[in-house]
Amino acid sequence: MQIFERAFAAMVGGLEPDAVSRRDVTDVWSAFDRIERMASSAKVLLAARVEEAGDWKRAGARSAAEHLAKLGGTSNRAARRALDNSKEVVSLPVVADAMRAGRLSGAQVDAIVGAAAADPSAAGRLLVSAVTTNVHELREECLRTRAAADPDRDATHRRVHARRCVRTFVDPEGGWNLIARGTVDQGARFETALEPVIDAPFIRARTDGNRKPREVYAFDALMRLAQSGPVEKKRRYTPRFTAIVRADAQALVRGHVDGEEVCEIAGAGPVPVRVARELLGEAIVKLVITKAVDVVNVTHLGRSPTAAQRIDVTAKRSGQ
Repeated sequence: MQIFERAFAAMVGGLEPDAVSRRDVTDVWSAFDRIERMASSAKVLLAARVEEAGDWKRAGARSAAEHLAKLGGTSNRAARRALDNSKEVVSLPVVADAMRAGRLSGAQVDAIVGAAAADPSAAGRLLVSAVTTNVHELREECLRTRAAADPDRDATHRRVHARRCVRTFVDPEGGWNLIARGTVDQGARFETALEPVIDAPFIRARTDGNRKPREVYAFDALMRLAQSGPVEKKRRYTPRFTAIVRADAQALVRGHVDGEEVCEIAGAGPVPVRVARELLGEAIVKLVITKAVDVVNVTHLGRSPTAAQRIDVTAKRSGQ
């Protein structure tokens, strides 16, 4: 191993980008990318073994994840994720083989391992998706896979809500960063509140021909919301929550999904049927009712509690 490490160090140490021909540079970059993927995968595969070895205790770390984070120069959160993946991939030989072959990036490993652990039969399909889709689409597919395999989506929803959090940190450049985590429906509500505050200056700038990336206006909108301060109760404005909920008709009637049925907020992710039915009473909802992969109906439900009531009536009539 030390011989390989020294040889690789010599290769990188002597690398002069300008000396690589333009004809070959993409191939050289791709070769290093494959090496990086294999090295990253090797670290994930070894992480659980590092925990077993116990060196982290002798090093005075509070956990194996903290020790790995210090050794790898990464965050505790990333190290914990790698450690979790290491433990789960043991029972996923197809995924482990793809990792050893350098076919998966770190982001793809993070997305696939958890989903394949929830539904091992989906591992092959997800590996194909990793090749045929981008990372964003792969993550969405993995979310659906995990949701379909979840025996108690309501419990998962409650657990995510219980662990809701907002974290801030300063990156190496000195920039302030914010990360928020909560349930999908809470995220959709937040985006609904933020959207109109983003849109007005975005549209004005486009008209003036001085448009910046939308992310800039999103940050400014977040700051305006934060700086607006408390609003008097009688003047409080509740944004009109607009969403596209895609759900199987039988799942809505039954109260939970079975098999490959879906219940999700478009662009956000899967939600329990209970949450989708609650949204029918408080939101402007476009309900896309499906049966298998076919769209049965698209209904504008408006802002009225009778939408949720109609679902309840249907369920009672069907004896569910």
